Amino acid sequence: MFINSEEIMTLGLSQVDVFTAAATSTAKGLLAITTEATGYSKKSVENGFALWESLLHARKPDEIVQLQSDFGKTAYDDFIAGATKISNIYADLAKEAFSSSKAGLNAQSSDASSSSTSKRGSTPKLDAIAA
Repeated sequence: MFINSEEIMTLGLSQVDVFTAAATSTAKGLLAITTEATGYSKKSVENGFALWESLLHARKPDEIVQLQSDFGKTAYDDFIAGATKISNIYADLAKEAFSSSKAGLNAQSSDASSSSTSKRGSTPKLDAIAA
């Protein structure tokens, strides 16, 4: 029933390791999301400026309508592609964070149960009480 200081320290270190692994994977995922969002924003602004330059050089109303129509289609396709990439990154981030946490907790619980089982079997007081 008594836990020695080594078991407590091992338990604490394993929890820190689990937390560190989850925090590292989360940071990497958030960096990927930020990079993707920044890339999409940059591309969107560049396309907007390109549209304005094209509109300034357009001579006929038909050209203006065609340019705006093409821009709308391109902007929509780019948005859907960017949103899909970001949602996939979020899904991967969640899977990785939960899998690393689950693996760490499983390892921690197996370590704790094996150490407590081995110490219980070798304690003379517990053997005497059980007999």
